[in-house]
Amino acid sequence: MKNIQLAIDGIAEDKDFAELGGHEQRVIKRKKLAELIRAKLQTNKVGFARMLCVQPSTVTKWLYSTMEPSMETIKRIARKIGLSVDEVIDLFTVEE
Repeated sequence: MKNIQLAIDGIAEDKDFAELGGHEQRVIKRKKLAELIRAKLQTNKVGFARMLCVQPSTVTKWLYSTMEPSMETIKRIARKIGLSVDEVIDLFTVEE
């Protein structure tokens, strides 16, 4: 899979998303989450982590791996970004 640039307000990383299990859908959804963080919250992943009371490395794991946040954290993400809980869950769900 080709490298995709994932930028979150000043934090740009070229990352090979092969470890995402080769799911192009997951890559697209995680990129959308990163763009929502940048556009709606006007912050980077460190600022987003602070908003959610988690470590920045946790946000990185959400974006670059198959790790998913807890339901309570999904609810907080939904409130912060202005999406429904179902919309946030969809960002982390990949149909096999």
